[in-house]
Formats: sequence, structure tokens, C-alpha cells
Amino acid sequence: MGVEKEQVRCVECRHEYELPAIGEEMGCPDCGSVSWVSTRIPAFAPGPATPAAARLGGSAEPTPR
Repeated sequence: MGVEKEQVRCVECRHEYELPAIGEEMGCPDCGSVSWVSTRIPAFAPGPATPAAARLGGSAEPTPR
């Protein structure tokens, strides 16, 4: 029984491929980007940017001094 290679998703183009072994070419086979995440992390459609304070229920405006 062989060891399964981890599936990864390119951050740039979202192509899914097997994570190459150490020492092999690490870039995405489609776009060449070396940025990737595990496919175990669900992909989602990017939405409008939201300030962190607003996501946490606070104000995005600076506190007056």
C-alpha cells in the first residue's frame, strides 16, 4: 500500500495538484506560482474586504483621544 501524496491548491489560479516531494519543482504546474494551501482547507469565493474590527463587532473607525 503506497503513501498518498497531499493535494494542494494554488493560491493564484486555484489549480489543484499533488504536493511535489522535497527537492522537486514546487511551482504550480499551470501558472508557476509557489504559493499553495492544502485542499483540506475549503475554498471560498472572495468577497469585499472587511476591516477586522467590523468582523469582530467593533468599529472600523479609530478611537478618538
